[in-house]
Amino acid sequence: MKAQPQQVRGSRTAARSIAVTVALLCAAPAAAEEQVIDGIAAQVGSEIVLISEVDQISAQLEARMREAGLSETEITLMRAEGLERLIEAKILDRVVERTEMGATEGEIDAAIMGIAKENGLTLQQLVDGVAAHGIPFPTYRKQIKHEIDRSKILNTMVRSRIHVEPNDVQDLFAARYGDQPVGGEQIHLRHILVPAGVEVMRSLDATCPELEAERVKIVSQQVTFADAARKMSALKQESGGDLGWLHADDIAAWMKPAIDGLDNGDISQVVQTNFGCNLMMVVARRGFTPVRFDQAAPELYKEIFDQKTEEEYVRWIDKLRDQTYIQRKGVYAEVDRLLRQQAVGR
Repeated sequence: MKAQPQQVRGSRTAARSIAVTVALLCAAPAAAEEQVIDGIAAQVGSEIVLISEVDQISAQLEARMREAGLSETEITLMRAEGLERLIEAKILDRVVERTEMGATEGEIDAAIMGIAKENGLTLQQLVDGVAAHGIPFPTYRKQIKHEIDRSKILNTMVRSRIHVEPNDVQDLFAARYGDQPVGGEQIHLRHILVPAGVEVMRSLDATCPELEAERVKIVSQQVTFADAARKMSALKQESGGDLGWLHADDIAAWMKPAIDGLDNGDISQVVQTNFGCNLMMVVARRGFTPVRFDQAAPELYKEIFDQKTEEEYVRWIDKLRDQTYIQRKGVYAEVDRLLRQQAVGR
């Protein structure tokens, strides 16, 4: 048996949810021109995980991390978390084999047709799209099978144990909506912030004119506010500066005079603050209606259920890990040792 301290497992689970899930969803074979010398990354019971498998699920995320200038240590940790996912998959495969709950060919076919339909594609278009991302269709089918297998295992071994009490939902509603306003106005805002000050070594006098020039382009429809935000803003770049719907009472005091009286689609003047130069757009306005318990309850129930499911799944898979012989090789063994030392030091 290979025991694993709870602290180590917990830290791995958190890291998996942030980094490795992305790598798995973006899985693609390593570049063809790279010469890979294969080897064993880990032994799981009588099964092995190859280094090439770790390479495969880590390739795209590793490339992005290198482009972003992340360190070799961070990249190695990401690859080690990828290995943990593969170890977990081997353990789940053993459960599927023992319980005979594996997906049938018909279930896999139905799932693939459902994916194609949801995306407005024919089956052939889906096949071509998968191939364009460098994934052979048999490999794609294997991935779909694994997802169905995992869902069946979760339903039988984990979700069946989950119970959400009415008080859980009521407590979450009170925490989230208990102090919501009884009325008033909501405003959908977009915001561009260009930082200025000693920390960024840019003065307001130099920064605000640049934002003013961009404001002119937005007002004259040479560029959209969202595109300008993606280019210039230090906040919410990916969403084009979208702050979403805010209650008027929750809007920062310095913003209120700038947007007061603006109609839907109007752009504010450039506003100087001690942290930079700002530009706002009023996307829309509407009256605020408090959220009722019956409206929020289904979503809150699902949120609690999903959280409890994840917690129970972690306990369940960690128990299976404790019952499985696991030996990591090479650098992955060293990473495992260091994680254990860190856990003991906490």
